[in-house]
Amino acid sequence: MFVPLVLLKLVIILFSILFSIEVALSAHTYSRYIHDVNDGKKCKCPDDGNLCTDEICTPEKICTHPPKPCNNGNPCDGIETCNPATGVCIAGTPKVCDNGNLCDGIETCNPATGGCIAGTPKVCDNGNPCDGVEYCNPTNGVCNAGNPIVCSNGNACDGIETCNTATGGCIPGTLVVCPNSNVCDGVEYCNPTNGGCNAGTPIVCSNGNACDGIETCNTATGTCVAGTPVVCTNSNPCDGLEYCNPTNGGCNAGTPIVCDNTDPCDGVETCNTATGGCIPGTPVDCYCNNNGVPILCPSSNPNSCHVCYSGGVCSVASSC
Repeated sequence: MFVPLVLLKLVIILFSILFSIEVALSAHTYSRYIHDVNDGKKCKCPDDGNLCTDEICTPEKICTHPPKPCNNGNPCDGIETCNPATGVCIAGTPKVCDNGNLCDGIETCNPATGGCIAGTPKVCDNGNPCDGVEYCNPTNGVCNAGNPIVCSNGNACDGIETCNTATGGCIPGTLVVCPNSNVCDGVEYCNPTNGGCNAGTPIVCSNGNACDGIETCNTATGTCVAGTPVVCTNSNPCDGLEYCNPTNGGCNAGTPIVCDNTDPCDGVETCNTATGGCIPGTPVDCYCNNNGVPILCPSSNPNSCHVCYSGGVCSVASSC
């Protein structure tokens, strides 16, 4: 009894080994057993050696090798593929939606459709229209300053024009005022190049006659004021009436008064410096030549002296 029992155990062990070998060989040759949906029977599908396919037995007991599904349902991350060596799904190449312009925002992929969705454009406006329209640099997405609005009209006399930061319009400046409150030096005017005040043309009040004084300008009204006439009298009427030279304002001598009556017998007439009238002279004794005989013409008898004078030249203390 002992021997048959031992033999039975050996047979069982041997059968187990053979069965294991058959299972191993079957695993290498066939992929699986699949129940048929029609009659519940099994069918074998030989392994095609491709780990990226499945071995499927159809209801008609036809063996198929459909690809292993690797699609994750997101078209944006590319088309997934299967690695035939490992049977592992490999991620695809993500879809690139970037258009290379950093100013129109970051483009993204729509996972439902695989289409690209535009990004949000970058806003570069700083809210101040006076410094120009800012714009985006498509290379780096940085906002660049615009060109400032120039409000200057090139005329410094009407003030400095400025830009209205609310509207971007130009605001006129304050006009330059040049009066210096002295109307006599002319009307001052503004230099449009530098905004400085230039002197005007002074008012000329001189009438060209130096004898009526120096005319001046009234700084309050701008009218001319007469000067003080030049007085040329020297208080001696006997040397004539002095007069003013209108060219230089100097006094010229007048014509002296002549008091001589050309009659030497009645003396030398002189001028009264107080009145300018002539003063008679003192009669003199005259000797007249009367046929070679000197005749005295006494000064007490001026008539005889005049008679004597009429007959010849009469001279004082001399004989004619």
